[in-house]
Amino acid sequence: MAEIPGINHFQAAQVMRTATGYGVSKAGSVETPSSQSPDDSVEISQVATYLQKILEAPDVRQDKVQAVRQSLADGSYDVDARLDEALNRFLDEHSA
Repeated sequence: MAEIPGINHFQAAQVMRTATGYGVSKAGSVETPSSQSPDDSVEISQVATYLQKILEAPDVRQDKVQAVRQSLADGSYDVDARLDEALNRFLDEHSA
């Protein structure tokens, strides 16, 4: 088999290294020049952080449920006033 004159394995490796910016070590692993390796970073926005907190929050606020249960049990929960307040909010939100 004929070889191309003037090019040997070492020269071909040098051409590859120059063209790609990468080299091959003696062990055969790829080496990247430290001047060309960018620093990766990730930034989380405040909105994403807030949304994550919402997703991690429990569906039911047990502290509120327990407080209402206790108020109902001891008779201090004013059902009529709460019902009027809820009805007024509903009508305000849904009246045109």
